[in-house]
Amino acid sequence: MNGSVPASVVDGAMKNQIKTILLLGVLSAILIGFGAMLGRQWVVGFTILAMALNLGAYFFSDKIVLRMHRAQPIAEHEAPRLYAIVRELAMRAEIPMPRVFLIPSPQPNAFATGRNPANGVVAVTDGILRLLTEHELRGVLAHEIGHVKNCDILVSNLFSTHPPMQERVRRLRGMVLSRYAA
Repeated sequence: MNGSVPASVVDGAMKNQIKTILLLGVLSAILIGFGAMLGRQWVVGFTILAMALNLGAYFFSDKIVLRMHRAQPIAEHEAPRLYAIVRELAMRAEIPMPRVFLIPSPQPNAFATGRNPANGVVAVTDGILRLLTEHELRGVLAHEIGHVKNCDILVSNLFSTHPPMQERVRRLRGMVLSRYAA
C-alpha cells in the first residue's frame, strides 16, 4: 500500500457521494412536500420524519439489507477459503478487510453493503459457495470489493431500504385523504 489513491477512484467516490446526497434530498423533498399538502401543521413533523429516515438509512442501511436477506456473520474458521479470498482482494484494493456474512439460500448470489470501506460488508449465499470454483468466486468477490472501494454501495442500499418507507407514506396518504374526503 503506497498511501496514494488514484484520482479516478477519488472522483468516482465523490460522484457517488453527490448521488447519495441528491437521492436523500429528493426523497426528503417528496416527504416534506407531502406534509405541506396536508397542511402547514404537518410540515415540521414530516421534516423531522425525513431527517430521521435519512439518518437511519445512512447509518443503518447495511444492517437493514443484511436483515432483509437473513444474513449472518460467518467466522473465519467456518469459511477459511472465503476469508482468504476476501482478505487478499481487500489488500489488493487497499481497503480495510470487510466483514463477511453468509446468507442461507441455495440461490447463487453475492453483494456488498456498507456506507464506506471502513464499514464494508461482503455477503455470499451458501449456494454460490457450492456452485462456483475458487477462480469464479474470486471474480465475483473482486467485483463486490470494487463496489466497496468505489463507495457506490450506499446508493444501492438507500434505494433498497427506501421503498418500504415509500409504501408506508402511500398508506398514510390514503388514510389521511380518506379521512378528509368523508
